[in-house]
Amino acid sequence: MSRRFRDIEILEDRNRLEPGERRFTDVRYFRVRNLYHDSEPSREYRLDMVSHRGVDAVCSVPYHFDNGICRILMIKSFRPVLKLRPLAPEPEPFLWEIVAGVLEDGEHTLDGVKKRSADELQEEAGIKVDWRDVEIMGEPMYMSPGIYTEKIWFTAVETDIGKRLPAEHDGSVQEELIEQHEFSLEEALDCLRHGIIKDAKTEIAIYRLKEMLAGRLSVRAGAEEIG
Repeated sequence: MSRRFRDIEILEDRNRLEPGERRFTDVRYFRVRNLYHDSEPSREYRLDMVSHRGVDAVCSVPYHFDNGICRILMIKSFRPVLKLRPLAPEPEPFLWEIVAGVLEDGEHTLDGVKKRSADELQEEAGIKVDWRDVEIMGEPMYMSPGIYTEKIWFTAVETDIGKRLPAEHDGSVQEELIEQHEFSLEEALDCLRHGIIKDAKTEIAIYRLKEMLAGRLSVRAGAEEIG
């Protein structure tokens, strides 16, 4: 049973790593300049870069058809940084999203993307699927390339989303508050039109699913390297 969120208490604002400590993200600060073939180098400028341990990520839309109506599963995720924004913080730190996770070592192939997609569905939604049934919807996309190196892969899998086991979760506090809900594809599209869904990867994935089901989007397959 999910807990009822009240607020976020900041215990410490840490900007430096302790000896031997690892973080989910790696923030690097550079001083750089551009080199050109036909002119002098540019002025120096500052470049900040953010990467995370898996470099890239995958998101997954599980769906099925109920009396001809496409239904999908989304999760209500706990995103504490939304409440800590310096400008117009959200009153409640929750977002409607699809299941997602970062690629692990050895998963930087198309088959690895499918396997990670299947693993995340079981972890966050309690849905067990054969990774070979996962479909990759088009090409990956950068979400914030001005500073963030991550590309996101978009996947979908047809499965009975009503037959779910208890989600395994990863043991983090963030996943303790996850809630799962079914939407028809049209309900999800309507939520996008009215700003109820505010997550970019989720919007892209839902529209790609619509295009894939209509036969207007190519599906990737195979074990080729993607790094």
